[in-house]
Amino acid sequence: MTRLSIFLLGPFLLVLLLSRPLRTVQFTFTTGSSTCSSTCSSTCSSTMRITTGGNPISSTNSPTKLFASRRGKLSKELADITSSETIPTKAVVAASASSSRREKSKERQRQSAAVFKQEKLIIDSILEIVAAPKRDLPSLNAAVSSLTTLPSNPFKVLTSSSSPLIYTVAFAYDDTSLSHVGTGLHNVPLARLDAMYLTLKANTVTIQEVIRIIGPFPNVLNTLSGRTTVEGDDVMFTINSVIDGTGKELVGEEDRIVTCNIVYGSENVVVMDTGEKGEGKYLIFVKEEDLDGQLYEKNLGEEKKNKI
Repeated sequence: MTRLSIFLLGPFLLVLLLSRPLRTVQFTFTTGSSTCSSTCSSTCSSTMRITTGGNPISSTNSPTKLFASRRGKLSKELADITSSETIPTKAVVAASASSSRREKSKERQRQSAAVFKQEKLIIDSILEIVAAPKRDLPSLNAAVSSLTTLPSNPFKVLTSSSSPLIYTVAFAYDDTSLSHVGTGLHNVPLARLDAMYLTLKANTVTIQEVIRIIGPFPNVLNTLSGRTTVEGDDVMFTINSVIDGTGKELVGEEDRIVTCNIVYGSENVVVMDTGEKGEGKYLIFVKEEDLDGQLYEKNLGEEKKNKI
C-alpha cells in the first residue's frame, strides 16, 4: 500500500476504530516486582487486576466479594433492627403482665368488698335477732346458713394471725355452750355471766369471762389461756392456764382440752358449734373494737387486779 493510500485511508480507519466500543479485557498478575500475563504458571499469585472498558477493577472489589460484603452488611443491619425491636417488645410484655396483675388485684378487692358488705349485713341481722325480747332460733339458724355461703379463709389463718383478733360473745345456745369454753363458774348461785371475750393470736387463745355477782360484790374476771390447733373444720383449745378473780392461777393436774366445730370464721365473726357437728348449739362471737374500754367500764382490768 502506498503512502498516499495510507494517508487517504487513515482518517477513515481512525473514525471506524473510535466508533466501536472498547471491550478489551486484560488480566495482569503481579507477584512482587514482576508482572505475568494470563499464560503464567499457577505459581504466580497475589494481586489480580481486571481491566474492562479501560477501568481497572481490583480482585478485592470483584462482584462476588461486593455481593458478599453487601449481604454481610444487610445481615448486620437486620440483626441491629431485630435487637432494637427486642427491648420494646420485652417492655410491652412486661407492661402487659403488670397491667394484668393490677386488674386481678382490683378484681380481688372488688370481690372482697362485696363479701365484706354481705357479711356485715348478715352480722347486723344476727345482732338484731339476738337482741329481740323473744328468741327466734329459726331466723338465727337461717342467718348462720347465709354466712356459710360466703367465701372465707380457713380458720387456721385466723388462729395464726400475728395481730390479735378480739371477739365478744353475742349469742350462746345455752349455759352448757358457755361452760364448754369457759370456767362454768357463772352457774354458781347468785352469779351470772356478764361478758366473754375471745382473743386469737399466733396459735394461742385467751378467753376472758366477766362474772357478775348479785349483791354488793365486785365483778370477777377469769382468764383462760392456751394453745390452738386446727384440724379441718374443728379447732382444739388446749387450756394450760386459768387465773381466777382473785388473780390466783389455778393449776390442774393436766391440760384441759376444748374442741369446737367452726361453722364460719372471719375477722368479723366466729360461729362455733359446741355440740355434735351439725347440732346447732351455736356460740357466736363478733369483732370487739375496744376490749380495754369494755373492761374499764366493767371496773375490771389489770389496774384493778381482776376485781374492784
